[in-house]
Parts: sequence; structure tokens; C-alpha cells
Amino acid sequence: MILQCPSCDARFKVGAGAIPAAGRKVRCARCMHEWHALPGELKEAPKRPATPPQPRQPEAPRAAEAAPASRPAPDEAETAMAAASSPMDFEDEDTTDAEVVDDPNLPPPGAPVQANNKPLFSADAFAAAMKEAGGEVEERPSLTKEGFASRRKDVPEIRDEYVESDDDEDDFLARRRAEQRRQSEVDRAGRRRRFILFLWVLLFLFWGGLAGAIFLMKDTVKEIWPKSAAIYSWIEGQNDAEALKEKLEAEGKPLSKPITEAVTVLGAFLESSSVEEVNGEQVLMVKGYVENQGARAATVPQVEIRIADGSGQVVDQWVVNPPGQIIARGGKVHFSSPRSPIPAGAASAEVRVLDGTRSTEAADTSNLYERGH
Repeated sequence: MILQCPSCDARFKVGAGAIPAAGRKVRCARCMHEWHALPGELKEAPKRPATPPQPRQPEAPRAAEAAPASRPAPDEAETAMAAASSPMDFEDEDTTDAEVVDDPNLPPPGAPVQANNKPLFSADAFAAAMKEAGGEVEERPSLTKEGFASRRKDVPEIRDEYVESDDDEDDFLARRRAEQRRQSEVDRAGRRRRFILFLWVLLFLFWGGLAGAIFLMKDTVKEIWPKSAAIYSWIEGQNDAEALKEKLEAEGKPLSKPITEAVTVLGAFLESSSVEEVNGEQVLMVKGYVENQGARAATVPQVEIRIADGSGQVVDQWVVNPPGQIIARGGKVHFSSPRSPIPAGAASAEVRVLDGTRSTEAADTSNLYERGH
């Protein structure tokens, strides 16, 4: 069976059962192309046409059958010598050809002589003669068809795997087309890479030229696009700010820190502490506020209240959550907290901010926020 490569059209001889019904993956030994071959792709191998028998050439005539060559005409010297000799030296006038030729098996005079192909003696006779003479005869198979067949049994059969093509030129063209396709793909990939590189270089040159024109031709850009003046002013202002900062630092007058870097300063202050009656019960009412003394807004912290006796000993303390979440810069947040029962020996009250805390009380919509001066 013949299997043909779909890429380079090379053909290979495979066994009838080499490709199963489900197909198998094969690779072309010529162009290294891989594909899934199916039994339907196999083709019958072309049968070699029977070679007509060669006409047998006529055998060259043997020496006995060859026509006698014409003898050259005797020259004058030979003629003179023959005339001087006695005729009895060469022939007898009374003797005829019939008397000389007395073998009845010989052909008559003038008939063509046939060659005798019979051997002088047979192989068996030759072997017997050699044994009688004391020699040894090596037994070999006779040079007949049976002898040659027996000798060929020991020779392994060699199968010719070459697949003859009806048209070698078509195979050459197919291989040439496959090589051209591969070379075309390589050239196409190279052109694509060069084109992409050219686009990147062109893009880099475009943006580089645009940036150079913006910074080197500011006046022209401002005339063409008036709104760009604000951008140039902002860029120049940044440069001026840096120059001013360096100048003030050199003079010992550093700039104030930005709002984002400002330190938060919160303080708690006591307004009053007194005994009041709430719902018919005597309670200790402590009132105060938290003030933001920093440069930026801050979260409302928790406040701790301490009650001390006349000797300064703390007799009671608790934590208050002022209302609100954010306190503006310079703002105040008021709070009040009743305490019952009244601590024994209470003489004074003290409030302070708990750093790192945040109030959990919701903002009061009443006028609790007061803007500072």
C-alpha cells in the first residue's frame, strides 16, 4: 500500500495493516510534517508492467560454420614456384574425392558443417576417471535450475522498498513547491517582524518630537492652543514653589508644613460640675467640651472624667463619648454627663482626652458645634 504526504507529496510503501481503522499519527521522513493518517488515504501500489521477453540475438557463427575467407590472389613469385614444382607433390590425378571421403556419416562436399555441442565426456565419467586416478572430486550442485534453486535457499530474500513513480518530474515539482511554501512562510514572518519594529520606532519618534515641540516651542503652542497657557503656568508655578522653598530654608525661614503633615491638637476642658436634680434624683452633673486646636479637621475622641476629694485622691472616674464623629479645625464639641449616686467626698472634677480613641456617639443636631475665633 502507498501512503502520500499531504505537504510534500512524498510517497512511502507501508504494510496493509499498518494504519488501523481509527487512524494513527505519522510523520513524513522527508519534510517532517505530521498528520493523522486514515485507512482511506492508502492507495494500491502501481503494478509494474510485464517486461516483454527480449528477442534472442543470433549466435555468432562458429569457426567451423564461418565461411572460408577468400584467399588472396597469388602473386607472380608464387605462380612461378607452382609452375616449377611437380604436380604429383600436391595431388594425384587418379584420386577422386569419393575415394578420399569414405565416411558415410560425413556431409557431402560443399554442405555446411554443423557444430557438435555434445560434451566430450559427462560429469559422471569425469568423476569416475578422477577416482580411478586417486584424486578427490568436490561435490557441488550442478549448474542447472534445480541446482541454482537449492543454492538460493540459503540467501535471504531482499525486498525492494523503493516505490517507483510514474512521473519523477511531478515528485520533484512537489518537493520544490513544499520548499517554496516553507521559505515563503519564513519570509512572511520576517517581514511582519520588521514592520512591527518600524511602527514602534515611528511611534517613539512621534511622541519624542511632540514632547520636544511642547517644551521648546512654548510661545508657538500657546498661540495655536491658548488653553495650554494654564498648563505652562502650573508647571512654572511648581518650579517657583521649589525655588522659594530653597530660598526660605537658606534664610532660616522654613515653610509651614502641609495640612496633611500637620499635628492634630485636641484638648478637653471642664465648664462646670454641680449637683442637680434629674427626674427627682440628686446627681452630679459634669459639663465640658472638646476643642480642636490643630490646623486640620480631626475625629472626635473619647473623654475621661475624674472626681477627686479634698486631698486630691480620685474617688470616681468614667469615660464619656462626646456626640459627633468629626470636629473641624478650631471647632468645639460640648458634652455633659450625670453621675449617680454622687461619689462620697467629691470636691473637684477633671476631664482629659484619651489619645487614639474615637467617640461612638452619633452627632447631635442641636447647636453643639461652635466655631472658634
